[in-house]
Amino acid sequence: MRRRALIAAICTAFAVAGSAQQQPGTPLMRLGVQTHFSQNWPAAWGDRAIDVTAGSLRDSIPWASGEPRPGKYAIEGSVAGTLSRYCHRSGGDVLLTLDPRHPLYDGGHTVSTPTAMAAYAAYVGTVLDRLPGCVTAIEVGNEINSGNLAYPKGVDPAAAYVALLTVVRDHIEPRHPSVAILGGSTNMIGTGFLETLFKAGMLGVADGVAVHPYRHLADNIDWEIAHLDATMRRYGTPIPIWATEFSDNYPTPDLAAPELVKFVTLMSASGVRRAYWYALIDQRFFRNMGLFTQSQAAKPAAEAFTLLTTHMLPAGRAQRIDTGDRDVRLYRFGADRWVVWGPSGTLRFDAGRILSARNRPLPGTSVAIGPDPVVVIGAGRFAFTRGTVLADSLSGYGSAPWSYWVEGADGQRHALGILDGMWTSAFGSRFTRPLAISDTGGAVAGDAAHAARAVIRYTAPAAMTARIAACIAKSPGGDGLDVALLVRGKRVAGAVVVDRWTATDQTVTLRTGETVDLSVGPNQIPGHDAFTYRIRLTEAGSTISPDATKGPAGCI
Repeated sequence: MRRRALIAAICTAFAVAGSAQQQPGTPLMRLGVQTHFSQNWPAAWGDRAIDVTAGSLRDSIPWASGEPRPGKYAIEGSVAGTLSRYCHRSGGDVLLTLDPRHPLYDGGHTVSTPTAMAAYAAYVGTVLDRLPGCVTAIEVGNEINSGNLAYPKGVDPAAAYVALLTVVRDHIEPRHPSVAILGGSTNMIGTGFLETLFKAGMLGVADGVAVHPYRHLADNIDWEIAHLDATMRRYGTPIPIWATEFSDNYPTPDLAAPELVKFVTLMSASGVRRAYWYALIDQRFFRNMGLFTQSQAAKPAAEAFTLLTTHMLPAGRAQRIDTGDRDVRLYRFGADRWVVWGPSGTLRFDAGRILSARNRPLPGTSVAIGPDPVVVIGAGRFAFTRGTVLADSLSGYGSAPWSYWVEGADGQRHALGILDGMWTSAFGSRFTRPLAISDTGGAVAGDAAHAARAVIRYTAPAAMTARIAACIAKSPGGDGLDVALLVRGKRVAGAVVVDRWTATDQTVTLRTGETVDLSVGPNQIPGHDAFTYRIRLTEAGSTISPDATKGPAGCI
């Protein structure tokens, strides 16, 4: 469609010639931040977004307050003024989330009748008229897989939502062809929910799909994004992915900075069009999500955010570089900017500055690779030395030599495929719910007599002698998990786990194709059978533990 071509042309104008793009013509990823001026934040807080060089704000001008009477608009208030000032002062733009519910239309339900949908589209158009050149996209609804798509009985939610997108597109396209219409807006990535919209025709109507990939560890967000893209391809031409909220309510502020760097690096490499950190300022119930405190003091995440917006993202899209170690994540932005993390190893660079995720200088010219990302600016070449970790269930998730299985009460094992839910995707089967295996955790199904065991398997790609370190941490409640560590199909360790269990003293010699399994099943009765896990294979004699990056999740 014409407006998509225009949107793509405008975005591509921001690209840097010669940068490392996902594919030719892919625009640079723009990093923005969530604000809540629509919830009475002081206008002065907008200056903090400029301080960290945020390229865009995400906010709202709610329909109910912006149209107090049918066809009568009140948009020229403080929120619109604050957003307009940001656009003019920063050169950035605004993404507006507009909930399609209004007490005056369709009884307050999500609009579905022609009159109510037309009223919503008219409101969207009026907002765009009042903020000329400032709004880059409209997100139609917010986290609609979490109860915010409130249709009356008898309405097909997917069909009605796609119909609304169509009405909005037809109304605003002639007047605002460069404004993108975003559909979906899921809490988490929610491929299972989004697939219902793709089936209903959303890919032919929307200019992008909005997701909110909240997670404690950014690792493997690229796996889930790739799966979302593959799902779109089954229904048509994929549309750009916008991560319109992302972060986590971290236990401490220091944990946010390294995860922010990993999030942005992985999303840039995955082709995500834009990403918006949640949020600019700490809030009462989310005290470790802001870039700034409520007294406007910069937090570690602000330092990481500024490092990305000023030094990394303008250089080009992140491109993964092969070191020869599948578990090491090395990415290059442009010609001479690098981000690296992983289980172990060393990188020596020919030049440049080495920085922490908080933009703090680190000594030397080499990087000891670990779970926190390290940034290098101004280096052209590197030399890699392999570390002591031979395999890691976190960094190797979703691909060989790791695989995921269910074992039934008859002892037979069956390979698991990807199972899409309303919020996340993991390895599982619709026949053995709630059994699932994600990159950091899982759940089992059944009881002792009818068990469905979750099996995480490592298959040796070459002959090796390795030390196995495994960890299981069970969620509270229930009567425990029956855990077994098997080598070549024979049990070498295990226990009934009611809290946390580790195995660290198993050294084995494996031939090519031989296996190590972590098998987790119910104890006697079902319920509360979720867990986190971590498995590492290290060189014999090494001392790296299975929970070297242990955090609040127990084994992660």
